[in-house]
Amino acid sequence: MNYGISAKKSRIFGGSNALISDFPHLVNIRISSGNELLCGGSIISRWNVLTAAHCLSISLHVLPSLRVYTGTTSSVDVSGNWFRIEHVYFHPEFRLLDDNGIYSHDIAVIKLDSMIQFTQYQNKIPLPTRRPRSENLAVIAGWGLTENSYGYLTSPHLKKGPAIILNSTDCAQHVPLDVLNTQFCTFYSIGKGICAGDGGGSVVSNGELYGVISFSYGCAQGTPDVHTAVYYYLDFIRTHMIE
Repeated sequence: MNYGISAKKSRIFGGSNALISDFPHLVNIRISSGNELLCGGSIISRWNVLTAAHCLSISLHVLPSLRVYTGTTSSVDVSGNWFRIEHVYFHPEFRLLDDNGIYSHDIAVIKLDSMIQFTQYQNKIPLPTRRPRSENLAVIAGWGLTENSYGYLTSPHLKKGPAIILNSTDCAQHVPLDVLNTQFCTFYSIGKGICAGDGGGSVVSNGELYGVISFSYGCAQGTPDVHTAVYYYLDFIRTHMIE
């Protein structure tokens, strides 16, 4: 079983190269020393990024050294735009459910140290207007290690992959844990999916940010990937978001 935080074990398997202009909301969060990918995230306003709480909860000791890169297809190039994290708002009910690293309410709002100038390469994504519905099509994207990374710990190029949404009820029939009603799953086929480390990245459907990637079982081995359903956290998000 593989869980959310370690970028060294992350993958979008079966994916294809993507352009940042197709996913301008996506950011990659790196530890500046070593330029190491930590997690993904999504721009939701000129000042704020939405990510998985687990990504930053165990990284608070290095928070001042984290950089949020925007407007780039690369997870290794350091010449692009980047921001520091001024503050992180963790969901008040975020917690570890068991020793295997399963989290509940795995969502956090980042406040950046300066404002993002929106362009075709870096822009906000709309928050969802409805809850996840089974059989809706979605797209997952990120910089995790792929099966063809040739020695990279993480993919140097943004990858994307197709997914089909399963609501929390349908998801619970396929994963070996109690799925919260604030979670949902995605699945497409064996060989396509995420693995630990793509945490914080986005699940997009109908042009809206439906999910924050939380964790997976194996790496595209046939068990659905689990995400935090953004729709159920709109009040929390808007409380801390600067429009």
